[in-house]
Parts: sequence; structure tokens; C-alpha cells
Amino acid sequence: MDGYYKGRRVLEFRSLTDFISGQNFVQHLLPHPWAGTGHVVFNGSLYYNKFQSNVAVRYHFRSRSVLVQRSLAGAGYNNTFPYSWGGFSDIDFMVDENGLWVVYTTNQNAGNIVVSRVDPQTLEVLRSWDTGYPKRSAGESFMICGVLYVTNSHLAGAKIYFAYHTNTSSYEYTDIPFHNQYSHISILFPPFPLFSLHPFPLHFPHVFFPISSISLPLSQVWYMDGYYKGRRVLEFRSLTDFISGQNFVQHLLPHPWAGTGHVVFNGSLYYNKFQSNVAVRYHFRSRSVLVQRSLAGAGYNNTFPYSWGGFSDIDFMVDENGLWVVYTTNQNAGNIVVSRVDPQTLEVLRSWDTGYPKRSAGESFMICGVLYVTNSHLAGAKIYFAYHTNTSSYEYTDIPFHNQYSHISMLDYNPRERVLYTWNNGHQVIYNVTLFHVINTAGEL
Repeated sequence: MDGYYKGRRVLEFRSLTDFISGQNFVQHLLPHPWAGTGHVVFNGSLYYNKFQSNVAVRYHFRSRSVLVQRSLAGAGYNNTFPYSWGGFSDIDFMVDENGLWVVYTTNQNAGNIVVSRVDPQTLEVLRSWDTGYPKRSAGESFMICGVLYVTNSHLAGAKIYFAYHTNTSSYEYTDIPFHNQYSHISILFPPFPLFSLHPFPLHFPHVFFPISSISLPLSQVWYMDGYYKGRRVLEFRSLTDFISGQNFVQHLLPHPWAGTGHVVFNGSLYYNKFQSNVAVRYHFRSRSVLVQRSLAGAGYNNTFPYSWGGFSDIDFMVDENGLWVVYTTNQNAGNIVVSRVDPQTLEVLRSWDTGYPKRSAGESFMICGVLYVTNSHLAGAKIYFAYHTNTSSYEYTDIPFHNQYSHISMLDYNPRERVLYTWNNGHQVIYNVTLFHVINTAGEL
């Protein structure tokens, strides 16, 4: 699509090679001209802003027709609330792991960015969030896993400066360098969760550390020794204090734990109560259990552990979307069940039967609502299976997983730091996770 306003011609190339050579393309002539550069192709349709209006248009490539168009009530257009570079960029469509989104601004919210989740079939706005960030101060923005990231400029020296989390309706200021080689960005695509792993070891022989710190200060470390019957949790102020064994606070849990699938999230420890399928939420500040709840039908006491055993029947996880738990029941024949959990009440909000046998899994972790499963806990393991909760679908993968010390007994993802934490035969190994953006040759995300 050439230009940022009044265009109607879309060229569909079969491949990137054809695009570079300018050959082998199909031409589509849109019935309505576009405005801006915030168009996106998703599931065979082009979503774009109709020129000189706040109307969203869905054009279907196969039928060569507009299936639906709908006004975004109150949204500015025609350079009323563009990004800092102008270009009729008032309305910006995006796609991430959760589906279709649109970013815009209205007079009612004083020129701040609004991000809305949109039904891709009808273009109906399902829910909206006022981020509080002025759109004219933004260079560009993009969505990853329900988080809107905003750059502070479109020019050289730009940074990813602001992040709005739709799952918690909260924001944070960031300081992520953004290499702007050619000094003028007018369109920005995000990475998607296809990744490579780059391990770097931190050697703590004979120490067991099954905790992921997500929302508390990232310098803190929690230490829990052993994989069953333990009750003592040591809270260190920093990694340096942890290594030296100094400056810690001790918490004595009222109930012992089972396994290594514990997680720290928003000031609470979530863990499995020993010899039961009960999930426990322990609050560090009040030093008390705020809630405990049985996971109905979930196996425990090494009934359905990972391949390494260790009472790993129930495994808590946190990703960009919140709190999850992985377990198995007799009713689903020993296959992995993944459930989204309310972090306040431990109520199961929704569950998915993945179809993958848990005893054949070495470990698993969540990234952006996708459960990734390794096929072993020993040397030669691979990330072999992925279950997508947003589409209730699965795929077999072949992602190498460098298992340096040959025995993984804990694996967790930290969405803030974009790393995987593992405990591997007495050593902590941290894997950097690199996310990639992929567009297939059919022109669909």
C-alpha cells in the first residue's frame, strides 16, 4: 500500500522475493481510500481507516469485497490526533496474540491514547482503555500480549517509553532503547512469540530456588529448599545478598509445599499444599494465608508429575496475561490441563485440555497465553509442544533447549525480564528469550 492517504491500490505478493523484484502480484482496488499507515492484515482481511472519517473498514481479499464498516464513536481523524509524525495516523489497527486492537483518541479523553479490543468479524468495540498517554507525544505504538508499548518519538534517539497493561488496567514508564537507523518511523510492527533461547549460567551448587519474582522489586530473591514438606521461605533483598546468605527475612508457611511449581506474583506466594490438590496464596506483607482452594479433580502426591517426579503435579505460572496453573486429572486421561486463575480468589476462570500427556513432559512454561512443553528433563530436551489458549489449538515444535547440566527440576518465565529461569542439577541457568515477528507468504499474520 503506497502512501499514507487517499490510496486504494493494494498489491498482494506471493513472497518477499517477489515483492523485492516487483513480480508475481495480485492487485486489489479498495472501494474506499485509506488514511494513515495503521493498516493490518488478519485472517484473510485487511483492516484500515477510511479516509476523512473515523470509519473502520474490513476488506476481504478472497471475495474482493468490504464485509463490514463501522464508525469508531468519537475517534479523531484527518490529523486531529495523529502520532508525532502526522501522516493521518489518527487510527491505528494492531494484532497480537489476543486478537485485533485499534488505537485512537477522542476529544472526551483530552487527546490521550485509547486502546480498544475489537471483534474482527463485526468491528464492534469489545472493551476500551484510556491509557492517559498523550497521542501527539507518541512516535508510534504496538501491542504484544495485551500490552501497548509506546515510543516517545519517531525520530533518531527514540525509546520505548511507556507501557499500558490491559489485563490490569495499569501503566509503567519504561526505558528501552529503540535503534532508529533511518531516523523517521512511520509504521511499526511488533515481535510475536516465536523465540530463540540464549542460556547464561549462574552457578549456585546445591541450592534450590524455585521462585519467579514478577511484580515485586526485581532485585528480591525468594529461597525455598527442597521439593516437598518444606515450610521455610527466605526473602533476600538482592541477588548479591542471596549469594552471600545475608540480609534476609524468614517466612514460616502454615502449610508445607509440594513440588517446585511455586510463583511469587504481586506480593503473594502461590503454591501447592503438600499431600493435597489445594492451591495456597500466602501474602508476604501480612505473613498470612489469604485464601486456599482445591483444584477439583487435580492429581497430587506424584500421581501426575512431570517426567522427573518430585511431586510436580501442580505447577503455577505467570505470563503477560496473569496467573495460570498446570495440572492433570483422571477425567482427562493424564493429559495436561492449563487453567487461568484469579490471583485474588484462586478461582479457576477457564480451563483447556491440551491433549499432551503430563508424564511425557519434562517441564512447561507460559508466554503470552501459549503453553510451551519440553519433551524431557534430561540432556537432549527440546521445546516440543505448544498449546495456544487464545485459539484452543496446538502445534508440535522443534526448538532446541540447551540442557547443560542434564537435569531440569524447575522452569519458569518472567514476563518483565523476558527470561526463563531453570534449576538444573544444582545450578541456576537463565535463558534470554528473543521474540520474533513472522508474516507468512499468504499475507496473513
